[in-house]
Amino acid sequence: MEDKKKSSKEKFKKKKDKVKKEDEKEDIKIMNNTIDIDEEKEKEKGHEIKKINNADFFFSDKKFSQMKLTETTVNCLKKQGFIISTEVQEKVIPIAKKGKDIMCTAKTGSGKTLAFLIPAMEILIKTDFQQNQGVGIIIITPTRELAIQIYDVAKELLFLAHKTCGVIIGGGYRKKEAKKLIRGVNLLIATPGRLLDHLNNTEGFKCNNLCMLVIDEADAILKNGFEDELIQILKILPKDKQTMLFSATLSKKIENLGLLSLNDPVYIKLKINPEGQNNNLQNLEQEYLIIEGNLKFNFLYTFIKNNSSRKIMIFFNSCSEVQFFSYLLNYIGIKVLSISGDLKQINRETIYREFFNSEKGILLCTDVAQRGLDFPEVDWIINFDLPLSVDEYLHRVGRTARGPDSHGKSLLILLPNETDLLERIKEKNIFVKEYKFSKENLIDIQQKYELLISSNPALENLAVEAYKNYIFSYMYSKNNSKDNRQNIENIDKEKLIKSFGLKEVPYIKLKTLPDKK
Repeated sequence: MEDKKKSSKEKFKKKKDKVKKEDEKEDIKIMNNTIDIDEEKEKEKGHEIKKINNADFFFSDKKFSQMKLTETTVNCLKKQGFIISTEVQEKVIPIAKKGKDIMCTAKTGSGKTLAFLIPAMEILIKTDFQQNQGVGIIIITPTRELAIQIYDVAKELLFLAHKTCGVIIGGGYRKKEAKKLIRGVNLLIATPGRLLDHLNNTEGFKCNNLCMLVIDEADAILKNGFEDELIQILKILPKDKQTMLFSATLSKKIENLGLLSLNDPVYIKLKINPEGQNNNLQNLEQEYLIIEGNLKFNFLYTFIKNNSSRKIMIFFNSCSEVQFFSYLLNYIGIKVLSISGDLKQINRETIYREFFNSEKGILLCTDVAQRGLDFPEVDWIINFDLPLSVDEYLHRVGRTARGPDSHGKSLLILLPNETDLLERIKEKNIFVKEYKFSKENLIDIQQKYELLISSNPALENLAVEAYKNYIFSYMYSKNNSKDNRQNIENIDKEKLIKSFGLKEVPYIKLKTLPDKK
């Protein structure tokens, strides 16, 4: 029996090697192991940079049918409406097809999902990967919602290619996941903790035939505290595999992760466009508003009332704030959805899909929704709380204006002591204009708001917890900086508590840890 298994594995390895050699015959030039998407360099190579309406630096001039993909893959893409590749897809796919390890830095919304799903499909099709061989492709992603989103794209493509797809995430039904893994899944999308759990504890979960590992949004995975899990996963998975690592930013930790997981990788970097704007912000109108704390909720209430037909995402820094404002707004008759790290998985998935399919509505969220999630036609991104870094700001506003023909707006609400972030944003050559409004146009509900909170003990308790965790978000954030610490020291707390409907500043025990996002 052991000889039979060994023979089967050797046959599959030969098949993989044959596919790799065939792809290596393609005439693709890789200079100095680095590819930069840069207009001047492309012109030097004799490549014309085509401008497609306002799709500059998003779509390339190459169709998927020109990439020497299998007929099956091209047909699957065509049926899903994918015809022309984006810049990152044009750069990644040919190299990935050659079996090369890749480290790619590209901003969210640039088309990374297909950049790794298409090479994954090619491997499964060319090697004729079967269900009884276990798992052929593993894609690791930082959040449950992003895993589900990738799964939704992958399952449609793979179904048409007669390949299987699965997702395993924290909060999901573990026994059901285990049964599926034991039967075998061609392509698996997973969050790090749940993947490590199954690797260690699910007997019959076969990874010995693994062809490709994709680590998506690697910077967010590390930021969320999964570094140890990733290292353990890399130790368990077979060494003889292709690995692709995608990240929106490049840090020392990402470089170290690359050294640990990649073998002689090709580096692919998507640059900003010549005007200095982020690739994905060209169609985004960015505005800011400086307002006193006692007017913040009045402004939010007025804004929501004036934009009732829009699709809006409102970002907060803690679960407690999302819980409070969600309870409050629904209580006073404004329907909102909310998503944060403390929700059960089944609820998070239901809310994610409801907002995804909505033409209008309001989603209150923490940064659990800032990375990679693709909600169609979001009109406004509201930063009700201060993003604690420029990267965090960019990831949040990146939930709108996704794609070449999509437009959106963002509003950064700042207290008078928080304008240092605005300066840091402008230093990145990102233009943010002032939002014009008149205090006279605010709907003044402050007295009614405070009366409602003080007369409702449940709401008052939620308001106090929300306020405390707002303060904690400054003090204990991993993005903490001297600016953020000064911000919290300079906040006018007497005015700030009004935005939570409170009349007295709550006592805060400084050693108390904040809730999760």
